[in-house]
Amino acid sequence: MPFVRKFRLMRRLWSASRYLFFGLLGAAAIGSLWWWLANLGPRSIDGSATVVRTASDPAIERLSKEIEKLENNYRGVADSGIVTDQAQTWLAEALTKQRELIRLSPEASYDQMDRLRRLEAENDNVRVRRLNVRIEQLARDGAEALEAGRDEVGQTQLTEALTLQREVNTTSAASTLKNFQRETALRQQLDGLAAVPMAREAAAALEVARDAAKREEWSAALAAYLQARDMQKRINSMYPRTRYADLMAVDRLDREIASLNAGDIAAEIAASEAKGDVQAEAGNYAEAAKLFAEAQARQVEVNQQFARSRFVSSPKVEELEVKKQTALSAPSWINVAELDQQVAELLRKRQIVGALQRVTEVARVIDGAFQSYPKSLRIDNALRIKFAYLQLREEDLRVLQDEVYAGLVPLPAGMGRAMFRTEISQSLYQRVMNANPSRNAGRNLPVDSLNWNEANEFCVRLGWLMGKTVRLPSADEFRIAVGEAHSGGAWSAELASRQSQEVGTSSANDGGYQDLLGNLAEWLNTAGGESGTALVAGGSYLDHEAALREVPMVARPKTERTRSLGFRIVMIDEG
Repeated sequence: MPFVRKFRLMRRLWSASRYLFFGLLGAAAIGSLWWWLANLGPRSIDGSATVVRTASDPAIERLSKEIEKLENNYRGVADSGIVTDQAQTWLAEALTKQRELIRLSPEASYDQMDRLRRLEAENDNVRVRRLNVRIEQLARDGAEALEAGRDEVGQTQLTEALTLQREVNTTSAASTLKNFQRETALRQQLDGLAAVPMAREAAAALEVARDAAKREEWSAALAAYLQARDMQKRINSMYPRTRYADLMAVDRLDREIASLNAGDIAAEIAASEAKGDVQAEAGNYAEAAKLFAEAQARQVEVNQQFARSRFVSSPKVEELEVKKQTALSAPSWINVAELDQQVAELLRKRQIVGALQRVTEVARVIDGAFQSYPKSLRIDNALRIKFAYLQLREEDLRVLQDEVYAGLVPLPAGMGRAMFRTEISQSLYQRVMNANPSRNAGRNLPVDSLNWNEANEFCVRLGWLMGKTVRLPSADEFRIAVGEAHSGGAWSAELASRQSQEVGTSSANDGGYQDLLGNLAEWLNTAGGESGTALVAGGSYLDHEAALREVPMVARPKTERTRSLGFRIVMIDEG
């Protein structure tokens, strides 16, 4: 048969039978899948491999009775309070058999599990009691070994004690048999022992650093301080609960390190300040101010860059600022002092116009110096007050001088002093002081009711106006002015009707002075001025004529103010 006919025949046969072929193939596949799924899962086990026991199994019953017997044997001994080795063995066997019983039982009952827990706890209690005895012995032996200097032995014993204590604390024994405090104490003690070498190393480094600093070997000192600080940090990190841990020590070491780093700058500061002091003493104020400014800038640098250094000092910055301003202001205040002398000289000569011109100039210089250099130690507040006062008195300065000079009477020739003829009137006091403390008011009445300090303040201000020294009379000057004691015509209790009289209304004595006796008692000058009392001379309108005749002088508190107390002045001729 030709090939073509054969091919066509096979094709017709395939077309007719292919559905049957695929159907049989699918059925075979489904059958194979069913067989595979049917055989999937656990295979049957030969019954001879495992014996399944029931609760009533004779082996389980026998094992349960053995456990009960062992436990009873243990209880019989344990109840006496002493657990022997044999008793502990019985307990251990009972626990082992109980575990075996539960393993063999198909379903362990609650009673069986409860007995297992009870036996385990009891076994732990027995073991823990013995371990506690061992721990206590190890702790004692370890402490004794450490005290005897056998550190390695002591550390080994304490380590074993800690290990056993940790084991005890993790058991199911009764809580009363555990000791967490002892565990902590042992751990801290061992940490302390571990920290000892590091602490010794830190101490040795610190000693080296201090010795190097004494010898001014700054590089060696810095290296040793760094080593000590790093070791102390390690101790603080690794053993924070030991007595060798010290956070403040790290802080102190940091300060020392910063101080060493800042040491060279601190030396420069000291040198610049010392040079500035020398230049200021020599009168080279500009150079002194420059040196103080340099030192101040370096101190600010230390404060900012080495904040933990012992050389840090904000007061030092302020001190150098004061020195700088003092140096810068020195020329101005020297000029003020010179102008002050010129003003005083012009006032003494009664050249009022020239004096007032100088007063204006001095006030301007003082104000400029104060505004520019308010922290200067050269500031003379007394001069500031003086020239401010003189400016206020410009208009009546000449009149005041005329009135004062008219009221002065020279003391005996050669003394170079003049005393005011009368007691100071309220009118004169008011114009000089802008106040009047008198209780017996009246322009021409003597000023009264002022204390010693107020009388002295009047003298100071009047001295500014006169360009001369003005003060209260001394006791000797008062006696000289009185001359031969007498009281004829004095305002005594007999004549004054117990009140002060206007100044200049009594008769003058041989020296030309009035009211030295009577009218008002008068404050006198006190040498040194430190005592709390001062002499009061001459008596007052409250004293009788016979008492005034004795020229009374009594000490009174400087704070006293009375209606019967006033004063007069003495002016010293200064050429």
